[in-house]
Amino acid sequence: MRVPDAEVARPEWWELYCVPYHSKNNSPEPCVPIPTTAAYILPVIIYACTIFTFSFLITSNQNFIDKSMENVKANIKTKEQAEFFADHEETNRQILQNPGMRLFISTTMTVKCLVSLAGTLMVFWISISLVSGQWNNFQEFWLISSSSLSIFLLSSLTLFILHWLTLLFDGTISFVLFMKGADKSSFLYNFIGQLDLFNIWFLYLLSARLAPIYNESRHVVFIFFIIVFVMMFLLFFFLGINFILTC
Repeated sequence: MRVPDAEVARPEWWELYCVPYHSKNNSPEPCVPIPTTAAYILPVIIYACTIFTFSFLITSNQNFIDKSMENVKANIKTKEQAEFFADHEETNRQILQNPGMRLFISTTMTVKCLVSLAGTLMVFWISISLVSGQWNNFQEFWLISSSSLSIFLLSSLTLFILHWLTLLFDGTISFVLFMKGADKSSFLYNFIGQLDLFNIWFLYLLSARLAPIYNESRHVVFIFFIIVFVMMFLLFFFLGINFILTC
């Protein structure tokens, strides 16, 4: 990326929040009737509540419990493990059926998703700031990122419907849907799984909105974010850490 010759004029917050490609707003008034503070945090709160609600509904489904038990059975490799599972299967089912446990699982999933997303966005901001030399755009970066979470809201809704109807609770909307029987722990499977339709959509929308702030083409920013995203995946994969961008 090139360093701009002159600092780009800082737009009003509602221009970043409402206009996907940062075209000029002809009206001097905000295009949404909410205060600035709410514009920064409201999308995050809505996203967190969505993840928690869908997680709780999924874990309340008896089919989810059956699927969880089947996954545990599939990973049993010794006779001792099989005997232990048989002795405690009913207890484990009762634990999963407990509302408190479902609240714990849903809360854990929500926190995990938010921490992963926030960490990824922070890496993006640091990376683009290092390359562009602009370190005073964090407020715009955060506002653009949070307002772009509508993509992940749509993703959560789509996955919830698919999971509920098909019982594919570990599914994703990517080319791994065509990799039946593949080793889910392999590098190729995990890499292709990260190329989720909604992940790519989010990164492109984020790039299109950020491009004018950094005086760059949206395509250049998009390619840059893809490179950073792939490097993060490689790092976490070889460290044995499960990397996710969205839930």
